[in-house]
Amino acid sequence: MPQQPVQPHGFGYPSPPPPPARKRGVAFWLLIGVLILVGLVFVSCTAFALGGGGRSATSSEAASSTSAGPTSANPTSSSPTASDPVRETAAVACIDVIDHVSKAVDIVSADDPSASEATSLAATISADLDKAPLELVDDLTAVSDTLTKLASGETINGTEVVEPGTRLVDACEAAYGVPSKEATEPADEPDDEPTEEPRKETKYDKLSDEQQEAYGAAQSYLDSSGFSKDGLIDQLSSEYGSDFAKKDAKKAVDALDVDWNKQAVRAAKSYRESGHFSTNGLIEQLESDYGSQFTHSEAVYGAKHSR
Repeated sequence: MPQQPVQPHGFGYPSPPPPPARKRGVAFWLLIGVLILVGLVFVSCTAFALGGGGRSATSSEAASSTSAGPTSANPTSSSPTASDPVRETAAVACIDVIDHVSKAVDIVSADDPSASEATSLAATISADLDKAPLELVDDLTAVSDTLTKLASGETINGTEVVEPGTRLVDACEAAYGVPSKEATEPADEPDDEPTEEPRKETKYDKLSDEQQEAYGAAQSYLDSSGFSKDGLIDQLSSEYGSDFAKKDAKKAVDALDVDWNKQAVRAAKSYRESGHFSTNGLIEQLESDYGSQFTHSEAVYGAKHSR
């Protein structure tokens, strides 16, 4: 079938063609880019400001809560820390209080209490009142007043100090966790090695090796019989004895601690056991150069005490 001719539009004229698309210039796109960039910067700044403000508020709240200090006067709270100077001061005061109260108990418990010590300690405890926590004031005052009475010569009952003192100690330990001053002080550490007094040098220590040998030999002779000083030196230096040099024998005998009178008695008894002697005869035998060589006074003593 043949195509039908297109009817003209409107009044018999054809419809106008559509307007051509308008091209955007470079300047337009640059303007759009700048606007987007400004928007991003604005959003970022706003977000940063909001985040910093939140952190500042948190820091302020933390600082406020730290500076506020303890919110309760509960005496059973934990022990003081470096961030709690008020409780630190109270704890230090408690240590002094416990120490002073312990001394007060000792004073009133003594058989003869010292008035001067009581007066001095009462003044010290009165000074404690200025720095002690309020809950300790009443008992501290009671202890101080009792010591003042004692100092003035009044008769007191020991419980007037012991009872408030016990309450003070319990309160300090419960409130601030502090023991007495003695318990907080470190104990004295023992020395690594006990110090010994230096041994005094004896006569024996000053002897030479040879003289010490002679000293030992002299003691052996004295253990077996009674000798005079000169007789012992001769025995040590004799070639029929120990054959020490005369000077070494003399040094050794001089170092001995011997009662020569008692040696004369021993020698006299030995003579009497072996024979019969008159007193004068025994004295001559004891002091003879061919006998025991005692001095005259030693020989007399030996003879008289040998019976």
